[in-house]
Amino acid sequence: MNKVEVKKKTNLKNYVGDTLNSGLTEAQEMWIEIIVSVVLNPRFNMGIGNMDYVLGNMVAKFVSSARYYKITDCALEYIRSIGIDSTKPLHIKKYIYGKKKNTILEHIIPASIIKNAIVNNRENEEEVRRILNNSGFVIIATRAEDNLLKEAKLAQKMPENWSGFGDSPEKRYNAVNIKISTRLIEHIGPICR
Repeated sequence: MNKVEVKKKTNLKNYVGDTLNSGLTEAQEMWIEIIVSVVLNPRFNMGIGNMDYVLGNMVAKFVSSARYYKITDCALEYIRSIGIDSTKPLHIKKYIYGKKKNTILEHIIPASIIKNAIVNNRENEEEVRRILNNSGFVIIATRAEDNLLKEAKLAQKMPENWSGFGDSPEKRYNAVNIKISTRLIEHIGPICR
């Protein structure tokens, strides 16, 4: 392997890519193609091996590959209180992600709901793409806010008033009065899962 290949391989770990016209990053476009090719494969079978886990991780990587994450008002206040400048790109793994941190990363629409919708519509490529394109984003929240979702039994499901992909992905947070900031956090570094 020559020096150029080594450098490219090393940079792939932290690479998200530019945001494309659709608002998706190059990495997200790649994940859509991978997910579509897997679920449309005639041999695709959720009962074989650990396909449920694999597909769930692909969905999670797709959503997590966005250039920007949303953040709740409380989480934004917290990161500012510990001296983090929210106007600059943020190394998520270093400052946000981890058991000892006061913040968490969450898919605004649980990855399991996205995965199940994809599986239920796997015969329809256009619908699978529509689901992925409307699957929301990652949000940075506090652990206390995450507990509010758990207490309301919304940790792994959307509220009754959510009408599906295309409806506001924020309804789960709205249901427990968690305010989402208009500030977007640009993330750098590896994708955390």
